[in-house]
Amino acid sequence: MQTVTYKPSPDGAFLLSQRKRGLGESGLVEVLPMALFRGDDDLVSFDEYLLLPCNYGWDCWNPQGTRCFFLAMRYPKGTFPALEMDLPEDKAVMVLSVLDVTELKVIHETVLGMEPLSVSWNPTGEWAVIMRDEQKEREFLRSRARSEYDQAVSYMRSTGAVQQDDPANDPARLEHYLMNYDERYCGPDPFAYAVRQRNLYLKAQEMAIPYDEHILEKTEPEKVTPPPEQEPPAEPEAVAEPDPDAFHAPTKEERAHNRGILFGVAVFIVVILLVFAIFMVQTTGSASFLAAAVGTIGATIVRITAGWKRVFPRKYNIARIWVFLGLTISTLPYQAARGVNYLVTRAVGEPHHGWVFVISTICILWVWAFCVLRRNACSSLSEAKRWGWTTPVLAALIVGFFIFTTSTFQ
Repeated sequence: MQTVTYKPSPDGAFLLSQRKRGLGESGLVEVLPMALFRGDDDLVSFDEYLLLPCNYGWDCWNPQGTRCFFLAMRYPKGTFPALEMDLPEDKAVMVLSVLDVTELKVIHETVLGMEPLSVSWNPTGEWAVIMRDEQKEREFLRSRARSEYDQAVSYMRSTGAVQQDDPANDPARLEHYLMNYDERYCGPDPFAYAVRQRNLYLKAQEMAIPYDEHILEKTEPEKVTPPPEQEPPAEPEAVAEPDPDAFHAPTKEERAHNRGILFGVAVFIVVILLVFAIFMVQTTGSASFLAAAVGTIGATIVRITAGWKRVFPRKYNIARIWVFLGLTISTLPYQAARGVNYLVTRAVGEPHHGWVFVISTICILWVWAFCVLRRNACSSLSEAKRWGWTTPVLAALIVGFFIFTTSTFQ
């Protein structure tokens, strides 16, 4: 029996493998479905993938051991088990897929024209980062598309009645759509029409799309041959520009740097709040003193966090600080704390301001941690910003509960 097997998960619990077995003396080889194993147990099988060997230098498992990427040829569902000699190569596309072992399903898939240069995990271990030679890959897809279209045109020019097993009866083939092509209704380009219609079918069937309708369009500038007496200038290396809408969680080093800054900010805020609490206990307090204390805290946060390794644009972070200051000065968090304490007093018959502060702070911090995790799992900046707005709101709530609690001990 032959197998294609990937490295086991970091804890050795999971193994991704696909087995092949010879059928006696016939010389035929049957390919079984790809399966995820836990020990000797087959957790889940996939009957549409032909697993390809993975570069041994690639770490196919994320650091948490919850996701695994694999390289495979994807066929229509239900293909395996199948004889190796009978695999429909015209219906296969190369894909790199991410399998989640907690959900037991493929959660992401990328169609490839050829084997990528390298594959790694993003800092959070959520998605596979693929480095590919896009020019060579596109040339490969162009060659494949041109060959497929030429074959389809040759078939259309042939004579004879359409048989049951002819390509014209297969909606996964270009011939199926060229049979109904009419320039008056379908556009001037039969190739683009056929590919566009087939892609709609493949998408509806949840099958991988091999290439788009623009694959044959020449997008690169024509190369000009220099005069014989001149040397051609060296081509500059292509520098990938960062996607302005992409979002990446901070790295391990950046998180350690930020924790040091956060500790300094926390110590300063505690000192300021203690001084503020002492003044509130000894005096009746005033709105001007409250505004001065909050303003001092806000200004110090801006100064200390100048070296913060941020994942958001600076203007967005400044806006969040203003939201925090505005909510605190408006006393809305204070009123929220007052309302919660009022409800607790009505429910139990006597006030418990200290316990309400402790329990409320723990709940707010738990919600805060949940929002940070959801933010770090985002792939786009706009989506991450929506979760980022929870930080100033929850921070203002903690300050409001603290102010109300200290005011009750006057």
